[in-house]
Amino acid sequence: MTSMGKKEGTAQVILVGDELLAGEVRDKNGYFLASSLKALGYKVTAIHVVPDNLEAIANSLKLAQRNCEVTIVSGGLGPTSDDRTAEAAAMAFSVDLELHQGWLRQLETFLKDLGMRLGDANKKQALLPRGAAILNNRKGTAPGFVMEGMDNKLLYFLPGVPSELSDMFEQEVAPDLASRAGLKVQTKIVDVFGLPEAVLYERLDGLEKAIPSISLGFLPEFPVIHVKVVARTGQGGDVRADSEKALAAIEKKLGDHICGRDMKPFATSLVNLLKERGKTLALAESCTGGRAASLVTEVPGASSVFKGCVVAYHNEAKQGLLNVPLEVLEIHGAVSAETASAMAEGVKHVLGADIGLAVTGIAGPSGGTPDKPVGLIWFSMSGPWGIDTYNKVLKGPRHWIQSLAGHVVLDRLRKRLL
Repeated sequence: MTSMGKKEGTAQVILVGDELLAGEVRDKNGYFLASSLKALGYKVTAIHVVPDNLEAIANSLKLAQRNCEVTIVSGGLGPTSDDRTAEAAAMAFSVDLELHQGWLRQLETFLKDLGMRLGDANKKQALLPRGAAILNNRKGTAPGFVMEGMDNKLLYFLPGVPSELSDMFEQEVAPDLASRAGLKVQTKIVDVFGLPEAVLYERLDGLEKAIPSISLGFLPEFPVIHVKVVARTGQGGDVRADSEKALAAIEKKLGDHICGRDMKPFATSLVNLLKERGKTLALAESCTGGRAASLVTEVPGASSVFKGCVVAYHNEAKQGLLNVPLEVLEIHGAVSAETASAMAEGVKHVLGADIGLAVTGIAGPSGGTPDKPVGLIWFSMSGPWGIDTYNKVLKGPRHWIQSLAGHVVLDRLRKRLL
């Protein structure tokens, strides 16, 4: 990697896995790695997908050493017989595989903490090419490692599990690349909800030119988009000041569409606001089937403010559990402002909360009418301010509509509490 003002470094990504080539698994790692490398100042020239074949992987590694300064390899480090990336790396570098005793001990401790024992399949994961330097994996059993090829070319090997790969890249690879280049690097992540990607890009357009020491990367994780802000400077630069300047500019441009930081659970900000305000929350869900409640309970400590959720899918449940009047359901229907309002009021009183949220709608793919199309969702908030009821027509397949609706109802309350 080169410092600011010098020639942009080149990088490529190699994704290993038959399941990727067969279309059985949707790739997340390629986008993440390309975005992350760009933010660090690299031009990604190619993303290759290769099968779980020893010769194919080895040949791609040999070619990589000739083409790019940095190569990131994802996948093939697991315990099964088709995980052959470490063996292919040994073949490409013409070295033997050796048992790495340090990782073997760490692996044994990791499994023991999970109540598991170290088996022969896991021992295979401690067989690494001679000369490889370990990259620590805090979330799994597969070690990462880095090797130096011809002309100081660097090849980083990471597991294919997205959560393990992203954590290892941020904790191990990015700092190593920065250190080798003599740079100071600070990475911050801003979580954004409620803006289409195109609009988000437009609002942040020009920021990199205004603050040349920062780069932006985008990681969509429906329905949230994570904006990675990477500030990098030479040893004389003030990386913290540049990072704070960029974050302040992003906050001004995006406002309350910023729903969190550092890819924490979506409802983290909402839970924290409820704690600060001394308020409790209850949820009534119909078409979302508990998705909003699931988002809340992902947050550690949510039990101090979250009373619970009533999933009232059938009209009889809306009547019996939430006290929605029969005449409201008969006259206005389950998908209506009146029913949503009654659900929010009902769950607030039934569970003894300060705030009641409700969501009811038509998630599809069938059930829509000209007056009430598929994707019509009614939301309601009942709290100290009174009742706030609104609707949106959401687009997409059923699971998208359900997920998006669960996020919308919580985000509206977050903005209200702000």
